[in-house]
Amino acid sequence: MFESQGLTLSQTLTKIHTFFYFCKKQNLMMESNCPYCGSKTLIKKGKRTNKFRQVQLFLCKDCNKRFTDDKFKSRTHTIATTVKVLSTYNSGYTIEETTRKTKIPKSTIANWIKEYKSLFNLIRFAPQIRKYRENEKLIQGHKYIHQLMYLYLQHNFKLEHFVKTREPKLYNYLHLAKSGEIDKSVFLNSDARASKTKLNILQLVQHKTIYNNACKFANIAIELVDDNKKRHWAVEKIMLENDTSTIATEVPVYMQLSKSTIPWIKSIQSKNDYITGHIDLLQYRNGKLYILDYKPGAAKEKPLGQLFVYACCLSKSTGISFARMKLAWFDELIYYEADAMEVYKVVIQSFRKVSRRVQIAINKTLLKPRI
Repeated sequence: MFESQGLTLSQTLTKIHTFFYFCKKQNLMMESNCPYCGSKTLIKKGKRTNKFRQVQLFLCKDCNKRFTDDKFKSRTHTIATTVKVLSTYNSGYTIEETTRKTKIPKSTIANWIKEYKSLFNLIRFAPQIRKYRENEKLIQGHKYIHQLMYLYLQHNFKLEHFVKTREPKLYNYLHLAKSGEIDKSVFLNSDARASKTKLNILQLVQHKTIYNNACKFANIAIELVDDNKKRHWAVEKIMLENDTSTIATEVPVYMQLSKSTIPWIKSIQSKNDYITGHIDLLQYRNGKLYILDYKPGAAKEKPLGQLFVYACCLSKSTGISFARMKLAWFDELIYYEADAMEVYKVVIQSFRKVSRRVQIAINKTLLKPRI
C-alpha cells in the first residue's frame, strides 16, 4: 500500500489512514500483519539502504510479498528533515536562509514548499511572516508550574493578524498567559481538574467524525518520536508552527465554580471553589474558536466533560459564546468534533432529568407511611 507512486505527503498520509482504518476494523496491528493479505506469518527479510537511512524489509510467507515498516519509504529524506525544513521556512526565513540552516538544496526546498503547501498551509503567509519577524518574535510563551510543568506557547503573527481585531478579549487573555499573569495560586490550590470531569453524553450529542489535517499532523508526530509524552508535544509544536489556525498550545484556563449558571458545573467539588485545566491546542478559524485535545486512541476516549469545562472557562474569560465554540479530540486515525452549544443543551436537559428523578425519589420517601 505504501509503495512509491509519486505521491505528496498529504496523499501518502491519506493512504496511511486508509490502512490504519483497515487494520482497526480487522483488529490487526500494523507491525504484525501483512498490509496486502493480513497474514501474521511475517519474517524479516533484510534491510533497504539509501543515501540517508536504512529501513527494515519484511516478507509475508502467505502471499510472498515484501513490504517495509516505514510509512514514508518513498522519500529520499527522512520525514524529520522535511518537517524541520518547512518549519524553518514558516518561521520567517527565505529559501536561501533555510538552505544555510538545514543544508538542504534550494531546489528541494522549493519543491517541498509547492508540494506540501495544503498541509503546512502557513506557507502562504511567508512574505508577511518574514516582514513581521524583522521587529517581533514569532512564538513566545511562559512556563507555568501548576503542580506539573506546562509550557504555554502562542503564535504572535497569527494572533496579531487573525485574532486581535476580531476577538480582543481572547487576544488580551492570551497576552496575560504569555506574560505569566495568570494567577498561579488558583491552579496550585485547586483539586478540581477539567481532565478528571466526565460527561457520558456522547451518544446524545450530534458530532462528526472525519480524517483531517490534525490527523495528518499526528501521523507525522508518530514518525518523529516514539515516546507518547514527547509525541504529545510534537503534535502541538508542528501545528503551532505550520498551520494557519492553531494560535496557542497548553493554554491555562480556570473558573470559579460557584459563579457558574450551569448546575452541572456548580455541582463539581473543589476545595478552593475553582476548576482548572490546560488546553492542548487552541484554534481560531472562520470566526469560531476550536478547543482541541490530542488523545491517542481517540475512538475509545470520551472527553466531552473535559472539553466542555474548557469551553466554560474560556467563555467566562473571553465572552465568546458557546455558539461560536467547537470541541474536538483526535489522533492519527480520526477526528471528532461537537458544537459546544449542543453539549450545553444536552447537559442542561440531562441535569434536569436527574433532578426530577431525585425529587420523585425524595417525595416517595416522604410519603411512605411510618411504622
